[in-house]
Amino acid sequence: MTDMSSEENKDYVTVGKIAGAFGVKGEVRVKTNNPAYLDYLEAAEKFHLKNHPFILTPLSCRRLNDGIAFKFKEAPDRNAADALPRDFILLPRSAFPPPDEEDGFLTRDILGFAVLFENEKIGEIINCYDFGAAPVFEMKTETGQEFMFPYLETTVEKIDWNENILLLLPDALANFPKPPSSDE
Repeated sequence: MTDMSSEENKDYVTVGKIAGAFGVKGEVRVKTNNPAYLDYLEAAEKFHLKNHPFILTPLSCRRLNDGIAFKFKEAPDRNAADALPRDFILLPRSAFPPPDEEDGFLTRDILGFAVLFENEKIGEIINCYDFGAAPVFEMKTETGQEFMFPYLETTVEKIDWNENILLLLPDALANFPKPPSSDE
């Protein structure tokens, strides 16, 4: 069994992981590290697995304290549920709303965006972390340095989703690494 190619994976979002059989009726526990994905998991008509070439079809689901219990067409009993691989569950990117500043975005939506300050490119977004308070962007500068800054009203002027550009405000650069001066 092979995993999806990177070309196929770019069209999918990892939303959870099969944690194993749950109960005696053949339900499967699915855990997610992002509670915002619970609504999308509940609404999904099918799930792709990251490392296995088959699709799971949910028949029913119910929320648990630590995820969701699903009954899948492909796992009619406890033994079949227990035999499912502990794999990551993927949903198509199209299952989520388009990215924007008001309603939010997925980490994958911002990767590769050019970072501009005063209309000059100073780097590119290489990662995005969400620790709860505000997303934190990681940028690789034009000189190869890596730098992180939070996504706040005081640090990001605008995200241009059409041009794939993030415009910074001066506060974002308060701790920006300064290049060594030529006097040193």
